[in-house]
Amino acid sequence: MDEALQLAHDSIHTEYRQALADAQWALANANAQCKVKDAVVAARDKRIAELEALLDEATAPEA
Repeated sequence: MDEALQLAHDSIHTEYRQALADAQWALANANAQCKVKDAVVAARDKRIAELEALLDEATAPEA
């Protein structure tokens, strides 16, 4: 009976470790996707600011 209990324990422990590894991978993947999204948004915002500055320059009355 002790051997069966040890096998069950080992099986549960292995499943737990796999589930934990899967969760850590999913979290790392989500974090990477967020970093890429943040970089894209930052680049877009920078470009918008540049275009707004050009528009302001082009439409400013001559002084």
